[in-house]
Amino acid sequence: MDNTLTQVYFDWNIIAYFRDYIYKKNNHYSQEFERIKQIISEGKIISYYSDAHLIDLIPISQNRPDIEFYLKDIEAISIITSNRYLQFDYFNTSWKFIQLDPKKQMIHLLKTHFDTFDFESQFNEMDFLGTLLKKTLKNIPSPIPDSVQYKPDNNFSLFNVMEFLTSENNKSMKDPKLFKNRKKFFYDGLIKEDNMLEIKSSLDRGDISKFNQFYNKTVNLVGNIIKSRFDEMQFMFSLLDQFYFASDKKMRNIGIDSKHATFASHSWTKYLVTQDKNLRKKADIAYHILDISVKILNLKEFIDQIDDDI
Repeated sequence: MDNTLTQVYFDWNIIAYFRDYIYKKNNHYSQEFERIKQIISEGKIISYYSDAHLIDLIPISQNRPDIEFYLKDIEAISIITSNRYLQFDYFNTSWKFIQLDPKKQMIHLLKTHFDTFDFESQFNEMDFLGTLLKKTLKNIPSPIPDSVQYKPDNNFSLFNVMEFLTSENNKSMKDPKLFKNRKKFFYDGLIKEDNMLEIKSSLDRGDISKFNQFYNKTVNLVGNIIKSRFDEMQFMFSLLDQFYFASDKKMRNIGIDSKHATFASHSWTKYLVTQDKNLRKKADIAYHILDISVKILNLKEFIDQIDDDI
């Protein structure tokens, strides 16, 4: 990338406003988008899209509209990013920018991405290895004591626990009311522990030091499951939401917002531009704790800042 260019990540809601500006003649941000089009054409900034933009569009239902339903959304992404796509290799935890038509990637994601998880089918797809793994998990005793209220009815093995947690996750993903109740259940238990109320109070005051300590301590306990920046960000956003900080009404939003924050954290990126207040608040804390230098701005702030920069 030309180092004279300023790299910017526009959150999906910015691109959605841009789409409405193009197709619906919505003039709410017309001056800002005219300026963005100008500085892109002049080669002053460069942007990119990610899977988070496309996943944001996909309904949670298994019954999904055909690709034609998304064409205006995809064209808006294409115009503002010039089809520049940030690809993440989950196995090697590496980034790579490529030129990729978002329509092609959307077709791929419509077939492969699902917010809910079919636990049993994953073992069936592995044939003999799946059968062996299932048998092994069923022979490992459940780590949840019977005294704990939130547990499977058949609390016998690790397999039962994994199956139960997957099912509960799927239900919460689909049902915002259930997600709300589950979050309250865990919060009521969490807040009884030492220092938890103090952590929440300090977060509400804008002091993140106590939460930072809590996050680092928790990561040390569950470190083996955090393999990448995506895992870090998802874990951070989930913890913040559990403290009712910039709380979301839908479980799915937490995952998508954490993906946007992760893709925006690429080392070349200077600005994350978003109108989403919850994303901004959570990402601001996550970037501080994870030492990420990306600056988070809303659309009007970005235009003012970029005019100062260039």
